[in-house]
Amino acid sequence: MISSRFNSALFFQNYTFRQTIWNMFTLFRRSNRKLIAKSHLELGRLGEAMAIDFLKKNQYRIIAVNYTAPIGHSLSGRQISGEIDIIALDESSEPFILTFIEVKARSSDKIATPQAAVDRRKQRQIIRTSKVFRRTLGLKNAPFRFDVISIMISHDGESRIELLRDYFSDLDFRKVRWLDIPC
Repeated sequence: MISSRFNSALFFQNYTFRQTIWNMFTLFRRSNRKLIAKSHLELGRLGEAMAIDFLKKNQYRIIAVNYTAPIGHSLSGRQISGEIDIIALDESSEPFILTFIEVKARSSDKIATPQAAVDRRKQRQIIRTSKVFRRTLGLKNAPFRFDVISIMISHDGESRIELLRDYFSDLDFRKVRWLDIPC
């Protein structure tokens, strides 16, 4: 019984692998150009590397990359962790501002712009993770902001990088007590 389960799992893995290879072959055959499209993970890594280079050229000091921290528990009791792509100090302003940066890289903006992927759920996750980071290092009163870097990488290798400062704020996510509401 165990060996049949193992064989069926192995067959399924081989089937999906064969299907993926066939899909790539079909895509390559249909297009008359090189297959340059990278996986979304490679595109994300490339985007983060380009963003770090861009930030260093624009007077930012990189503190952490891909910072992950536990931010709570789900209803089933599983631990939920949040992730921030880049944490940096903006040294172009006085005093320096701690910035939490989300990087979004896309190969096309036909459906939506890259920054549109930073929705309310993602913003809340970044805010909760930034609170853990600031609490851990004792930076509760330090000035901070949330930025988004939007990167468009075209198939011919050209790229466009846009830094959106103060893209969102934590004020929208603060808890409001009923005593605080003016009558």
